[in-house]
Amino acid sequence: MSSVFIKNDPELLFNPLLVRINRTIRQFELQAGYNVVFLETWRTSARQDILYNYGRKNYRMKKVTESSAWYSWHQYGLAADLVFDRDNKKKGRQNPYDGDFDLLGEIGEANGLTWGGRFKIADKTHFQFTMGVSIREALQITKAHGQLGLWNHILMLMKEAGVYERNAY
Repeated sequence: MSSVFIKNDPELLFNPLLVRINRTIRQFELQAGYNVVFLETWRTSARQDILYNYGRKNYRMKKVTESSAWYSWHQYGLAADLVFDRDNKKKGRQNPYDGDFDLLGEIGEANGLTWGGRFKIADKTHFQFTMGVSIREALQITKAHGQLGLWNHILMLMKEAGVYERNAY
């Protein structure tokens, strides 16, 4: 059975995504003066379906995603959700959504990421790096060649587009 627990380990991400996210985090923290942390990175299909069903099976709950299993970039290691830790010395629970997502999104976009704050249904915590591959293509490539096959395909697209940074990965 697939795990339904939140995974926030950045090492589960496609390395070029992680490099861009780490740059974004460093630049944001220098400008804003507070920390950014990973909320969620890679997701199992079981967890994605649980999130998809929020607000669909129980109508008193708000929908949290429009993507069912295998239609989320999180399942391919190509997306991460980021939130804020405004005071890492403060004890007790803080609101991780209390921060400047617009600035974080602008910095992420400048680093080549797609920011969920611009989606039709905004998801300001979400950042992804897909090099224009559609979610359907990602599913087909992954079924045929596995996740590493998808990552190699995106690396090839990066090289063709001239955005592959040889010593960054």
